[in-house]
Amino acid sequence: MALLFCLAVGLPAVAAESQRAWSLEQLMKGLSEIKNASTKYTEDQYIGIATKPLRSSGELVYAAPNRLEKNALTPSQQSVVIDGDRLTMQQAKGRARTVRLSDHPEIGAFIESIRSTLSGDVTALNRYYKVALTGDEGRWQLTLEPTDEKVRKLVKVVRIDGSQYELLTVEIVHADGDRSVMTMAKSGQ
Repeated sequence: MALLFCLAVGLPAVAAESQRAWSLEQLMKGLSEIKNASTKYTEDQYIGIATKPLRSSGELVYAAPNRLEKNALTPSQQSVVIDGDRLTMQQAKGRARTVRLSDHPEIGAFIESIRSTLSGDVTALNRYYKVALTGDEGRWQLTLEPTDEKVRKLVKVVRIDGSQYELLTVEIVHADGDRSVMTMAKSGQ
């Protein structure tokens, strides 16, 4: 029946088959195969007391399975490096500050929304979030709703949009109504 429908509307049967087979497991498997990635990003933070979004931009660097760097270049230089259980923050001319994520489990759970998605670790995502995937391989959205009460005090929902095995945007809606939207450059741009 699906083959007849595809032939009738002129779509190749292979495209329909790949869309039908698209699943959370397929997405996570594909993401888990990416060992290193870097991209430029722009982030807009919508904060209740600000009249317009606060914009920053820089570079994101990922090294499987648990290293993530966010290096802001504008409006000021600063870096956040997550490596295993350590989160290190540094301003351009300031001292680095390091905290252990295990000492702050609610922050660690928040970080896992992005890091576990990048590493394709659906088990870690399910530990902290109700996970839902919509769309198909060409355009999908992963919705993460915190299940832990402490995490819900920080984050209402995380939405990650992508195409194939590439993240395009990460929107974080905070419990207080503030939100941030990070847009990554597509490969080759």
